[in-house]
Amino acid sequence: MADTLAEWPYSSYRDYAGLRRGTLCEQALGRELLALPEGMAAFVAESAAMVDPELVRKRWL
Repeated sequence: MADTLAEWPYSSYRDYAGLRRGTLCEQALGRELLALPEGMAAFVAESAAMVDPELVRKRWL
């Protein structure tokens, strides 16, 4: 698994966070449908606030 959201290669997180320039998702549509924050920093902060890494780690490790 991965320790952080950015480490998981099969997620669109890295595209929305500006860490990858892939074609995994249509970002404009995703932001509209999911009401995602526009700025990369805001997206990263909101994502971090929604996922408790300790709970994930305990679940999978």
